[in-house]
Amino acid sequence: FLTLLGFKLVSPNLKSIGNIAKYTLLAIWLISVSLAIIIGIKQASAFSVDGRVIKKETINLKANDTLFIKFKHSDYFAKNINEHDDFKIKQDSTKTDVIYSNNVRIKIEKTDTTLPYIQIEKEAKGKSLSEARERAEQIKYAYKIVGNQIILDNYLLTDLKNKFRDQEIEIILFLPKGVLFKADSSVQDYDHSDEDYFNLHFSS
Repeated sequence: FLTLLGFKLVSPNLKSIGNIAKYTLLAIWLISVSLAIIIGIKQASAFSVDGRVIKKETINLKANDTLFIKFKHSDYFAKNINEHDDFKIKQDSTKTDVIYSNNVRIKIEKTDTTLPYIQIEKEAKGKSLSEARERAEQIKYAYKIVGNQIILDNYLLTDLKNKFRDQEIEIILFLPKGVLFKADSSVQDYDHSDEDYFNLHFSS
């Protein structure tokens, strides 16, 4: 309708397509704009509320031990640790379609506790608090503590039915004063620590 109107303005002598066609095109355009607005509002409401699930685990570090930390990738989803995707649909080892994301970040913070501990926060959005929290609970994320070493996945997974709703993982590592700590080079891409307190952005 707008294109024809433009042609008419450029060429006033252009033959008219008739009132029925004009009003039909105008009606289709108005319906399309209305549907776009409705869909936009619906999508915005689907991201309107944050949901969070938290898990804590104490790290039984022996006296004078150094705590090592590293991230690892999965060969099913990435070629190497440096390959990043905010959101992608991929297949797992059972050939099931899943949502895959490297939306993972880590922060180092201090604590007054005797032993260090790790806190895993799963976050997602939804149109209600219960929906957002349920979607956060559906996030699959794995890590393991082996002696004085923490090995973290650099990715999260969720079922395709959960849709993409800003799913993310925040890892907070709480360290008591005096704990010796060493980060693998893979950590720096995921580090969001307060640089005034702890800086993992090393060059080597």
